[in-house]
Amino acid sequence: MTTSAATEVARWNEDNPVGTLVRYWRGVREGFEPSSVGRIRQPAELRTGMPIGWIDTCSGYVALTHIQVVAAGEEREAEVFGARKAHEQTAARLRDIRDTVIHAALDRYDLGMSAAIAEHQALLARIEAAYAEVTP
Repeated sequence: MTTSAATEVARWNEDNPVGTLVRYWRGVREGFEPSSVGRIRQPAELRTGMPIGWIDTCSGYVALTHIQVVAAGEEREAEVFGARKAHEQTAARLRDIRDTVIHAALDRYDLGMSAAIAEHQALLARIEAAYAEVTP
């Protein structure tokens, strides 16, 4: 743990108490819009020497370099942005669930068709065998 990192965490916690509204990026920050908006859910800490923060709308931690405090007067805009991102994420999850259900139904249909075809082929084989027995 470096002294500068510990100092950064201490300063962050002093300036940004639990409940502070922030934007955060889960991946590359530069040139991309934030992943979402949330509130600090517990004080920042060092994780393997890296200053990290915990956000209520995010699973896992986020590097402090990828967290930005929402400026005074921008709260409403940030909350609307966060709601839009949450809606997009929920819609994507619902699409994934829908696709999973559709694929499962198609798989069951394919299995059902395969079984029906196999039964049909077995029946044809029995008919041909029976026909061969009675045909000179």
